[in-house]
Amino acid sequence: MNENTGHLLNPEFSTNFKQHLSDRLSDYYNRTVQIQALEEVCGGDINKAYKVVTSIGAFFLKQNDALGKEEMFLREKEGLDMLSQTKAIHVPAVILSGNFGSSIYLLIEYVEKGTSGAAFWFHFGSSMACLHSNTGPGFGFERDNYIGYLGQSNKWTADWTDFFAAERILPLVKMLVNKKNLLPEEFHLVHRLCSRLPSLIPSEPPALLHGDLWSGNFLVNTAGKPCIFDPAVYYGHREMDIAMTLLFGGFDQQFYAAYNEVLPLQPGWEERVSLFQLYPLLVHAILFGGQYVAACKQIIKRYA
Repeated sequence: MNENTGHLLNPEFSTNFKQHLSDRLSDYYNRTVQIQALEEVCGGDINKAYKVVTSIGAFFLKQNDALGKEEMFLREKEGLDMLSQTKAIHVPAVILSGNFGSSIYLLIEYVEKGTSGAAFWFHFGSSMACLHSNTGPGFGFERDNYIGYLGQSNKWTADWTDFFAAERILPLVKMLVNKKNLLPEEFHLVHRLCSRLPSLIPSEPPALLHGDLWSGNFLVNTAGKPCIFDPAVYYGHREMDIAMTLLFGGFDQQFYAAYNEVLPLQPGWEERVSLFQLYPLLVHAILFGGQYVAACKQIIKRYA
């Protein structure tokens, strides 16, 4: 997600919390692990983020004052594990998840930032094509998860356009109507758009998606290769990930050229980018309102 929520520092990050992490890491590695420092870093808009410096190396910690919503980080763990199992692209390894005081947390591998070379975007594009080559039994996922802190429904569906309408567009549009950001009479345009989806989107097998692939959710590691994180995984139409890469400025053109060399996109994909961007824009409209509501209305009118 690409907007700051003003999340505040959690006072539970104290000597007791460091001891808690030390004990859990010591159990995990079956050796004594000492926490030497917690250094706040830039890590996104939903959670606070820290570099945890220990006697055996560094880790990345995500923390949120959302006690009672431990499943948010559990679902993220499942997504990271699923992406990692494909071996298509570097994904941070998950170490621990849990809660302490009023906080929930997720501890993962700390990936040092490197410098991108001439082949970075080619490698990134071809790696994402390899990831999308992993298919599933239908469109959806084993359980619901989250995009940002908004719940994401993933009921298995045989047809992509049915899934896109029922699990992605209509529920969020109803939320906007309830928030009075969309008029009830505008809802008929959304239904008309959904009825047109089969004629607008070519059929494809389900592809394993990152689900939230914008520029804030990848980095260059020290080997000069891409590393992706903060997923909202499910099996969907691969143009969802491609459209997301183009939502906030876009990736280098070499990314798309490399992707198409490995797993060519179907003709006309450029004309469908806005349609596939409707879902993340609806998410942003619900979370942040403002310009995102106007952008959603524009897309709905374009394709309805």
